[in-house]
Amino acid sequence: MSQGKSFGRTTKFTLYHGFALSLGLHAALAIPFGLHALEHPPEEEDIPPLVVELQGLVSTNQSNEKLLQETKGEAKQADAASAAQPEAKPMQDDGPQPETDQPTQLKASEQDKTEKKDPEKEKVPEVAETSAPSPAHTASNSSSAGTNNTKGTEEQQKAQTIRNEREAELNRLKEYIKSLTKKVQTNLAYPDQARQSGLQGTPTVSFTVLPSGQIRMESLRIVASSGKPELDQAAVKTVRASVPFNPPPKEMTVAIAVSFGRKH
Repeated sequence: MSQGKSFGRTTKFTLYHGFALSLGLHAALAIPFGLHALEHPPEEEDIPPLVVELQGLVSTNQSNEKLLQETKGEAKQADAASAAQPEAKPMQDDGPQPETDQPTQLKASEQDKTEKKDPEKEKVPEVAETSAPSPAHTASNSSSAGTNNTKGTEEQQKAQTIRNEREAELNRLKEYIKSLTKKVQTNLAYPDQARQSGLQGTPTVSFTVLPSGQIRMESLRIVASSGKPELDQAAVKTVRASVPFNPPPKEMTVAIAVSFGRKH
């Protein structure tokens, strides 16, 4: 009986036995993980910086793609708006033209060149027509040329007439002065003492002759002395004695030389 009781005591399962059994089971389960951790130690945790950089690159690429899509969308909207607007002649086209338009442009340029050349061909007869003046126009030009020649001839004749009149007047003045000089020399008042002493000289006397042939006495003077006072005074006396002179062509002031010498 005592052995049966002791065996019953030993085989009785208590709360402590359950707790110990639970710990053993957990320990058995944790052993494989511990061995795996010992065989493969954890690497250094550099993942967060790499993750951050990758996320930054991804976000940048996404932003660029988003911006590109927005730009394309705006370009499409602008094209749609320009297509909706009425066609207008462009002032200047800086963008490249599509290759399909080149043949059309070449044809247009060739047509323009042809159109530009055609007016030149049409202008040739016009030039020829204008270069050949009509007979009436030729006659008018001839009459104009004849009129110009006539005017030129008349002007030359007038100029020649004026020159002839001046030369004639100058000749009359020369002849009149010669007559004055001759009359003065004829009425020469040569002082006897100066003649006997052989005094010689040629003073020049100036005076104004009036249309009547008289002289203006206050104008009578010696303009070039002979160097001998008695001969200068005798020249003035001689002019006074010669008045009146022949009427001049017009009132004039003359200067004549009065010569005193042995021959007189």
